[in-house]
Amino acid sequence: MRKQILTSLALASSVLLAGEMARAQTAYFKAVTNLAPAAYWPLQETAQPPMADVETNYGSLGTTGNAVYSSTNFFRGRPGPIAGDSAIVTTPTTAGAFLGVPLTSPGVSLPVGAFTVEAWVSPTNYASAVIVGQSGPNPGGLNYTTNASGWVLAQNYLAYNDSTSTRGFSFHVYNGVGGAAGTTRGGAEADAAINYTTNGVWYHLVGIFDGTNCALYINLTNTLVTNQIAMTGSYNPDTWDPLTIGGGRGLNANIYSGGLDEIAIYTNALTGLQVTNHFNAAASGFATYSALILGDKPYMYWHLDAPVYVWPAATTYPPAANYGVLGNVNGIYNPGTLPGVAGPSYSGFGSPSYACAFNGMGTSATNTVQLFSNGVAVSTVVASSGVMITNFAPAMNYLSNNITLAFWFKSSPQEASRFHTMLGRGDTSWRASLNQNGKVQFNPGEGGELTSSGVYNDGQWHFAAGVYQTANSYTNGENFLYIDGILNASATVTSAAGGTVTDLLLGGAPDYTPAGNGNNYNTRFFGGSLAHVAYFTNALSTAQIQSLYWSAAPAPAIQNQPPILAANYAGATNLWAISASGMTNLAYQWYYNSSSNYAGATALTDITLASGTVITGSATATLSAAGLHPADAGYYFCAVTNPLVN
Repeated sequence: MRKQILTSLALASSVLLAGEMARAQTAYFKAVTNLAPAAYWPLQETAQPPMADVETNYGSLGTTGNAVYSSTNFFRGRPGPIAGDSAIVTTPTTAGAFLGVPLTSPGVSLPVGAFTVEAWVSPTNYASAVIVGQSGPNPGGLNYTTNASGWVLAQNYLAYNDSTSTRGFSFHVYNGVGGAAGTTRGGAEADAAINYTTNGVWYHLVGIFDGTNCALYINLTNTLVTNQIAMTGSYNPDTWDPLTIGGGRGLNANIYSGGLDEIAIYTNALTGLQVTNHFNAAASGFATYSALILGDKPYMYWHLDAPVYVWPAATTYPPAANYGVLGNVNGIYNPGTLPGVAGPSYSGFGSPSYACAFNGMGTSATNTVQLFSNGVAVSTVVASSGVMITNFAPAMNYLSNNITLAFWFKSSPQEASRFHTMLGRGDTSWRASLNQNGKVQFNPGEGGELTSSGVYNDGQWHFAAGVYQTANSYTNGENFLYIDGILNASATVTSAAGGTVTDLLLGGAPDYTPAGNGNNYNTRFFGGSLAHVAYFTNALSTAQIQSLYWSAAPAPAIQNQPPILAANYAGATNLWAISASGMTNLAYQWYYNSSSNYAGATALTDITLASGTVITGSATATLSAAGLHPADAGYYFCAVTNPLVN
C-alpha cells in the first residue's frame, strides 16, 4: 500500500501601503505613519543612558548581577569590618532601604545544586529580617508558609523554632511545598540561636547548602548551629522575585537594620578551609580580602561601597524620537533602561530590529533636569526610570475624545508575581499593564477596564491595541482590547474616571514613581521589552488594527514538507509532522482525501475510524495514525492558518 501526503496553506491577501519613503522604509513604520498617529516612538535607538544607582557585581554573572538601590535611605561610606573598605548601613523606613538584582535574566535565580551565601553584618536591632535572599510564595500558591521557594540568609527568623523571641541567625533553602508551623517550612535549614549584640560588632556569616543539608558558619565556627534540618524533596528556585539585599520575602518586607558589607554568592559549597581563609583575610585589608574572594570564583559579589549617586548631566540622556504628527514630543531614556536590545524579528520591522528593555524597577530617586539643544533649553523632564515624555496631553478631553494605543511588548514568566504597567499616564488616565497573572489590562481612563482572556508573559513578542471610542458621552462609549490583531475583550463604558493629566511613561507608571512612593519595588515598573509604541487621538477600526499587525510579517508559511510514504503500513503507527513560520497563534488542521486533490477533502478529528485506525493530533503540527488499515489509504495534508486568515 502506498501512503501519500500533500500539504497546503491558506494565505491572507496582502495589503499594499502607499506613502513616501519613511524611516528605515520598513513596512510596519509606513503602516503606522500612514494612519497619522499623534505620537509614535519606534524605540529603535541604541545610545545607552547613564548608569543607574547600582552596586557593581564583580562575580561571573557580570552586569546582569548588578544590584540597584531601592531608595536613597542608605548611609554609605561607613566603616566596615575590613580595613580600606567601606560599608552601607540601612534603617527600616516606609520608603525602603534595600537593594535588588532585577530579573533581566533567569541566571539571577541560583540553579539547582550546591551553593553558598556569604555576608558581613552588624545588626542594630533584634527584628526578624532578611539579610540577603531570593524567596517568596509560589505564583498561585497558598502563602509563604506552605508554598515557599528560593532561599534566605536571615536574622531572627528561626523557622523550626517558630518563636519570635528566639534570637539568632539562620540559613534556609526551600522546596516549594512547605510545612506547618513548628516544622522546616518545607526544605532544609540551619538555625543558630545566639544572643548577638547590637553595639557595632561585625559578624561573618556563611550559609552553605550541599544539595541536602544547610550549614551556617558564624565567625569561623559552625558549632553554634542549634537546629539543622535536612532537605525533604529538592531545592526549588524562586524565578519570579528579585534577589534582594537588606530585605526579602516580599518587596519592601522584612527590612534589615544595620551594617552590610562584602556579600558574595557561589554556585558551589565552600569548604571549611575556604571559610576560615575568608574570615582571616579580612585582617589583611581590602585588597587581600577581595583577591581571595575572587579567587574562589563567586557567581555574584558586591563590595557595597558605591558612592552617593550623583545625577548625570542632562545632555547624557539619549532621546527617544517621536515620528507622530505632534512633532516635538520626544522621550528620554532614563537610567535603568536598555535601548538597542533585539526587537520583534518579523520581516515587516526590517533588520536590525531593536527594542527597549526595562529591568522592572526605578532608580533610587527622581530628579528634574533640563534638556538643551544648541544651548537653549527645549524641555524639562523628571528623570526616574523608563522612557519619559513630559506633559504629554495631546487633544485630550476625557469625556469626548477617542484614543487608540498600539504597541509591541515582550515579558517573561519570571515577571508573573506582580502588577506592572507597560506604559501609560496613570490610574486616573490611561494605561496598559500586565497583571500578576500575566494578563494584559487596558484602562482607558473612562471606566470599564479590560483584562485579556489569555496569558502573554510567555517570552514572545505580542502586539496589543487598546481603543476607547465614544460618541461625545461616556455613557455611550466602548472600550476594546486587541491582542495580536484579534479582539480579545470589550466593554461598554458606564462611568467616567477623573482623567488626571500627568506625564507619559513608557516602561512604568508615572503616578507610582519614587517621587510619590519612595520605594522602587512597590512601584509598577515594567520587566520586559517594548517596541513601536503609537498613540492615536482617534479610534482605529478592527480592519486598521489588523492591517498594522499584518504589516509586520507575511502570512504563515510551511517550512518543511512531510515525506511521501511508499510502503505497506497496515497495522503500523505513523507520524506525519510539519513546521510552519509566521505570526503567533498558528492553527493546524489535517485533512484526508481518497484522491490527490483538495476539493472534497474531509477535515480530520481525533477519532477511531470504523476500520480501527486511531487518529490523534488532527489539530496540531503532528498527525498520528495508529493501527493503519488498507481502507484508509489516500492523501493526507495539513492547512496552517492564523486567526486573521479567512
